[in-house]
Formats: sequence, C-alpha cells, structure tokens
Amino acid sequence: STMLLGVDKLPSTFDVTPPPHRGVGRGSVTLNCTYEISSLVTEYLFWYIQYPNESPKYLLRRSRYGDENAPGYKERFDASLNRTAKTVPLTVQNVQLSDSAVYYCALSIWLGDRI
Repeated sequence: STMLLGVDKLPSTFDVTPPPHRGVGRGSVTLNCTYEISSLVTEYLFWYIQYPNESPKYLLRRSRYGDENAPGYKERFDASLNRTAKTVPLTVQNVQLSDSAVYYCALSIWLGDRI
C-alpha cells in the first residue's frame, strides 16, 4: 500500500503509483512519485516509511543541492530526482518481508535558492 503526504507552500499536485508486484527475495520494487510545481521554486523530495503500529520514519531526501539517506537505509533504498520529468521514484533492492509498510512521498518547496 502506498500513501501520500504533501507539505507545500504553493499549489502543487502529487501522484503516487505503486506498481503491481508480488514476491520477496532478490528482486527490486519501485514506487513512483510524480509532482507538479512552478518552475520558480526549488523542490525538496522526501520518502518516509511507516511500519505497522509505528510513526513514519524518514528514509531519504533528494534535491538539486544534494542527496541524503537516513542511517540504516543506505544499502537497499534509493531514489533519483528527475527535475525535468518531475519524478522521484523510490527503488527497494533485494526486497524483504520486513519492507512491508506504508511509504510516503513528501514535497517541500522553497521560494529562494537555498534553505
């Protein structure tokens, strides 16, 4: 299951599309997140993971100023920000049963060139 959390300061639209997938093992799964924003702002995209009966946990951040993964999520979790296509798909490698969770894509936008 995939849900969406959006935090923004200007009108934006979001779309998160989980692909149909089954199985655990050596395969990978990609969760798609697309967004629409004004070209006049700078976007920061985030992915969060929420395990059953827990609060959401920060996974990673992507922006034109650099990337960051949370400790413990650097090996198998990756996302590439495509500012032209306005997508930031999350790929989980070597999918495990423990990866079963709700995944959130979040967008933060800034009017300036820096935070």
